[in-house]
Amino acid sequence: MEQGCVFRTFQYAHGYYFPSAIKLREYMDKNYGKAKKSQIVMKNVPPAYTLTWKTV
Repeated sequence: MEQGCVFRTFQYAHGYYFPSAIKLREYMDKNYGKAKKSQIVMKNVPPAYTLTWKTV
């Protein structure tokens, strides 16, 4: 990502600990810093989190 970019993605609550979800978070954290995780969105079916990474 270029400087000043924001990347947002949903991760479903039931899949938060799946290996592929963990790998994505580890990759993004390594390259862009710690993600901001929203509270669980219960109105979404299935419930999900929003993860946000920002470049400085």
